[in-house]
Amino acid sequence: MGVSNMKTWLICLALIGIVVIKEVVQIDATMTIHHLEVSGLVSYRRLLQEAINCWNHGCSRLTRCRS
Repeated sequence: MGVSNMKTWLICLALIGIVVIKEVVQIDATMTIHHLEVSGLVSYRRLLQEAINCWNHGCSRLTRCRS
């Protein structure tokens, strides 16, 4: 009974992994279509950063303006 239960869990985890990978690839493809200047994981990180940092706080001693 234990081996059968373990096989069931492994199959479930494999299916979940496949679904997650397909979603990540689809999201990455969508983002690279709209932002062709960067590709792959870099574009995903940049888009997240743009979404989070939508308000520019300007320069100060704490933020140290960087390009």
